[in-house]
Amino acid sequence: MPSVFRERRTSYQPRIAPFEDRIQEFERLERFASGQGRQQRFNPGIIAAHRELQSDLNQAEDDTDNLVDTENSLQAEHFNTGDHNPDPLDHDQFNSNEPDELLDYVRRYHTQANQTEAHRRQQENWAKVMPILHGAYLLLKTETANWTTPEWGKDMSELLCDCEESSCHYRTVDLIDLNKQKRAQIRFCKCIPDLLHLLAQGYLGCSPVAPQTAFSFNLLGFHNHLWQWCTVGNLPFMNTMQAWLEERSNPLLTASGKKRDLRRSFTIAVDIYRALLNRSNDIFKDVMHLSGQDILAKESCPACFGPTTDGAASHPLIICLDGNFQHRHHFAASKNYLSLITPSKFIHPDDIQQMNNKILDQEDLHRVRKTADRCADAHKAADDKRSASTWKACDDTGLMGSCCRHDAAIYLANITGGGEKRKYPLSIINQILQDVDSEREVRILYDIGCTMKKFIGLRHMFPEAEDQLHFGTSVFHSYVHNWKCQLEFSPRFNTGWGLSDGEGLERLWSYLSPLVSPLRYATRNHRLGSLQHKVEFHNKRSISSLVGWIKHKYQMADNKGEAARAQLAELATVQNVFSNDQSNYDHQFFESQWQDQRSFQENHTNAETEERERLAVYLDRQATLEKLRRRINQIATHQSNPGTYDSIMESLLEISEAHEHEQTLVEVDFTSFPAALVESNSEEQNARLLVWHAKSKLYSHAVELHAERQPLYRGTHIGTTLSTRILAAIERRKGPITASVNKFNGYRSNYLTRFAPDQLNLPENQPLTYHTFTNLSLDSPFWQDVYLFHSQAPWAKNADVRAGIQAVLTIDRSDEEKAIIEKEFKCAILWAVELHASIHAKLGDIDQKLLEQEANLDEDMGSEPAITSIDLGECEECDKMVLVKSILNEELSKHESLVQSWATDVLELWKTLYGSTPLDYRWSSLVNSLPSSRIHPTDYEGIVVNPDAVPGISNNDEDTSSNVDGEETTTGNFLNLLNITDENLATT
Repeated sequence: MPSVFRERRTSYQPRIAPFEDRIQEFERLERFASGQGRQQRFNPGIIAAHRELQSDLNQAEDDTDNLVDTENSLQAEHFNTGDHNPDPLDHDQFNSNEPDELLDYVRRYHTQANQTEAHRRQQENWAKVMPILHGAYLLLKTETANWTTPEWGKDMSELLCDCEESSCHYRTVDLIDLNKQKRAQIRFCKCIPDLLHLLAQGYLGCSPVAPQTAFSFNLLGFHNHLWQWCTVGNLPFMNTMQAWLEERSNPLLTASGKKRDLRRSFTIAVDIYRALLNRSNDIFKDVMHLSGQDILAKESCPACFGPTTDGAASHPLIICLDGNFQHRHHFAASKNYLSLITPSKFIHPDDIQQMNNKILDQEDLHRVRKTADRCADAHKAADDKRSASTWKACDDTGLMGSCCRHDAAIYLANITGGGEKRKYPLSIINQILQDVDSEREVRILYDIGCTMKKFIGLRHMFPEAEDQLHFGTSVFHSYVHNWKCQLEFSPRFNTGWGLSDGEGLERLWSYLSPLVSPLRYATRNHRLGSLQHKVEFHNKRSISSLVGWIKHKYQMADNKGEAARAQLAELATVQNVFSNDQSNYDHQFFESQWQDQRSFQENHTNAETEERERLAVYLDRQATLEKLRRRINQIATHQSNPGTYDSIMESLLEISEAHEHEQTLVEVDFTSFPAALVESNSEEQNARLLVWHAKSKLYSHAVELHAERQPLYRGTHIGTTLSTRILAAIERRKGPITASVNKFNGYRSNYLTRFAPDQLNLPENQPLTYHTFTNLSLDSPFWQDVYLFHSQAPWAKNADVRAGIQAVLTIDRSDEEKAIIEKEFKCAILWAVELHASIHAKLGDIDQKLLEQEANLDEDMGSEPAITSIDLGECEECDKMVLVKSILNEELSKHESLVQSWATDVLELWKTLYGSTPLDYRWSSLVNSLPSSRIHPTDYEGIVVNPDAVPGISNNDEDTSSNVDGEETTTGNFLNLLNITDENLATT
């Protein structure tokens, strides 16, 4: 007997909706398509875009008509009548890809449209309420001394509205503070937004309309400082706060009895809190009418962008550029419902696109052909192909940054695909040129500064600033370039750079590294906003310690110069064997030898250099083959195992075949070179090339070893984890370095024995050891390229001459550094004096206007210009002046604290620079006019302010136990552990 029930399903894939429900779904889509549905935001074009939608709708209409005739039939219910036909709608037998793909696509589209609309409405609501919220924030911040008075939690709604109790209503809101949390009934009215009632009690709501959660400004301020110093995430912070508060208050529960998840609400509150801080800063810049350079002086570096008394032309601006591709952002991390908001420290994407269009136009205009560049090809970050597999999953692939000599960030650019395309650094350069004086010289250190100069020159990108721009390579990266490139672009070999190293951005990237992981999966706006906030704090720290930094750098430059002068004085006692009158070495001789060396090595073409480099590689392989043949002969004589001999012979034959093939490609005719360059036979040339090739390999190892030790040169504490990694990396390189050292010693000994036996016993030609190698600095005379091209000049033959040249260069750079520091010092103190005076003047103007308004209450003040162009809500102009005055007073207080923190270092550096010359009267007048100590409004009588007055407390004893656990190691101790001398630390 046949069963009246359906057979058991053989597949457990999800069953599609019943046919009737699908028909209703299509009917609903028809209404949406015709604009008759309730959701008018649906885009009708999406239906027309689907190629199979119309046929699906027609089929649905036919199926609807047939339902009337078959609705009472058993077959209509899909019962089994004995034919054992399975359910036609079962996924086992039915292809469900036809209508379901469309429905899924439509649902996704609707979800995105609804989310976009919800975010848009929320953004509009925040935009509407932000002006009045900011105005109330400034008022209450002044009344409560930034919510630090004992009465900060008292309801101050009477300052914002005067509604009667009968016109108000109450609603439950969760209030979270540093030491308590509670669910309270808060009074609201209709005349002002709900956020203002919460603000009147010291809390910031998380929604522009009817907020249900609010966080105190004390909590938000504490988190702001904690995040700036520790980069704590919102989730662990809120989990910590909830655990802390639940020990002191009742937990906040949902309707189902579960603990509330406050992370999302807290994230919104943090964003609004930072927006309020940014608006206050924008008002200050707007009221003070700060120019682009004034803003950079206040927010980046007053020593580089401050005013000068000697004219802009006498004070060059030295900056560095660099890219970072750790700060990526993944496509799937956020839906990006809102448009990208570009913070002030970032170059706007429109400006970057304009620069890209200009590059293309200039290439077409000047018919520029893209050619291979050796330095650019060696720069991995600039090659799009190297990380294409990583970047294809990212919408933001990295950052391009710029900073000054004092490591303060100037501008950043968000990289949105590919590597270090030229449009990003050029956009930053263009913005800086717009901000600074047109007569000021701008010197730029970049990893591939040589390539950037050629790129700009071929395309005539900045014709009006052609004499204004100068390029160089950063010190560490310059060692990767060939010697000819170093001679032209290394800041150590050229005038005007001082001891600038161009590695400031490497230190900035290290500072921002804790943000790499969390920001990869944040929204794009949160990513840029967090980077902006962190960079602003970094710059504030740099400004607070600026004069101390300048003083330290001056001392380092002076020590470096004195050491070089001592070395030069020692060489002055040595007889100059190249002088006709048998006189001693002097400064003038070394200077002339340096110019001869530059001229000699700059006259060689790249083709000549590449030809000799290929020959050096060939000769090195030939020498290796000869060594292998000798070893095989020894093995054949003493080894009884024929299998080992056959295996080695087979490998040797393969290497020999490759070597013979390359022999046809490497043919260097020394007779093609000028006679002055070829003063020895080909065997001597070959021996010299082998020495040069071995030294080049050693140089590569030295650069890599220096990179591993780079954290030691930043002047910061080194943790256990980092020190372990450094030791492991150095240990891994010891074997290859030792092999290269042995090869170099062998090649040099062979060359000297055969062609220069009189130099074999000289101190500089003694065998190199691993310890000596690790203590060689990258700017040591040992690395000077004197073997690639043969010369009989003193600089090529004598180590004393090369040491004298290095001493002369060091003296020149240290003298330049001290001159630059002196100008930066004057700019910094002049900026401090002028900014203080301008804030005082603006406060005086506001007080005068307020007095005039009080005296002319009946007159119309509408004709007066607004104090600020930034909206502060619906308040009178006099009220706006009071609010602006509070911002200026706060900035003045911070600036006076900065001046006081500088005072001691300014006095010490002034005595170092100018001796007994009286201190600048403007600075001394400013310092003397400041109060000796600041008492916070919450301090009470009887509380000791000076810690020196407390018995038993000494400032010198505070940090005595900081290294008890051994978790941090000083740089000096670590260098001693590695047997590295302190003088090999790079000047930073």
